Amino acid sequence: MQVKIGDSTYLNFIDIALEIVSLIPPYSSKYSKKIFTQQQLLVLIIFKQKLKLSYRDLIEDIKTRESILLMLDLAKLPKPTTLIMFAQRIKCKMLNILLGSCIHLTKKRKTNLSIDATGYHLEDGSYHYPQARTLTK
Repeated sequence: MQVKIGDSTYLNFIDIALEIVSLIPPYSSKYSKKIFTQQQLLVLIIFKQKLKLSYRDLIEDIKTRESILLMLDLAKLPKPTTLIMFAQRIKCKMLNILLGSCIHLTKKRKTNLSIDATGYHLEDGSYHYPQARTLTK
């Protein structure tokens, strides 16, 4: 049985991520270095989250994935610090646009939903954390 390249889950994931990030401008400023686009960096960060890797491990992993490099049109790979600095400066407006796009894309597909019935609230934290905060004041 021969495996087709188009059957790859990761390549399909990258393709969807590229479709979503196409809504944002390629560069944040006219003074950008223009080595990597915002779309390329954001897809790499999304892929990092999907694979649950560190920034350094992601770059090492991407080196072995020639088809992803071709899809992203990357002549060279960014350093891990480039990805970290980009992740720190992503604006909320950009994330809202991308989240809206994801919601729009998933309307056409079946989604799985699970409800948390543990009885814990987000506000419930550790007993020791509020105690330590009162000691520092």
